[in-house]
Amino acid sequence: MQLTQHQIDYCMECGVCTGSCPVSRVLPSFSPRQMIKHGLEEPGDESALSQGIWACLSCGRCSERCPVEIDVPEFILRLRQKARKAGQLPLESHHGILQSIVDIQKGDVKQKRTDWAEEAGRFADKGDYFYFV
Repeated sequence: MQLTQHQIDYCMECGVCTGSCPVSRVLPSFSPRQMIKHGLEEPGDESALSQGIWACLSCGRCSERCPVEIDVPEFILRLRQKARKAGQLPLESHHGILQSIVDIQKGDVKQKRTDWAEEAGRFADKGDYFYFV
């Protein structure tokens, strides 16, 4: 997405997008305007940019209110594409929990959850108590 100099100049002074952004309400350090600013700068230290582009929900609220009609979600999509090509991927927000659920429920993998109880004897087919481990 190519921005005009007028759009860039006005964008850096405005801030309307940040006020309408649901992410910036939860993460005060996030700002669509700052994403645009960092995205237009020469490549360098992109640590601030790298996680910010993944925080954006691409909801478009910022673009709806933008007085110079910058398509912020489209701009961030382009930044994400560049980041992927550079090997900068988002952190897993779920901390691997989805894969853990899949692993637990797989029927083809022998799980070791009951190995500790092998010394206790055999497992009964029926009983008064059930212990889930």
